[in-house]
Amino acid sequence: MENKIGVPDNLRVPYNRRHYRDNFKGKDSEMLVATEREPTLLKLVEEWLERTPGLEEDGFNFWAQLMENIFRGLGQEKEKIEEMADSEDKEEMMAEFAKQKEVFTSLFDEKRHDHLLSKG
Repeated sequence: MENKIGVPDNLRVPYNRRHYRDNFKGKDSEMLVATEREPTLLKLVEEWLERTPGLEEDGFNFWAQLMENIFRGLGQEKEKIEEMADSEDKEEMMAEFAKQKEVFTSLFDEKRHDHLLSKG
């Protein structure tokens, strides 16, 4: 499962203090190694999106429209939180808002996105 979703080898948790591959023998080991060579779900989805009509820059610009809508929604969410009375809940919501904004910002910043992908 981890191979299919693209978990990098360096982020895997050891199983019984050993590399996960060491727990498989024979045919199971061969199948496991084969899955490591296959494209991950992330790669397959990326390739599919690259072929999806409507995502090109000329004509309807899906990414620009998506970014505009996301950040408009984030702005509205921040306003709602800021209107709340000071409380522990408000602080937690602002912290969660900051995390969400960071995630969405990274989607539209190619360098940040590539950096996060490299980290897994």
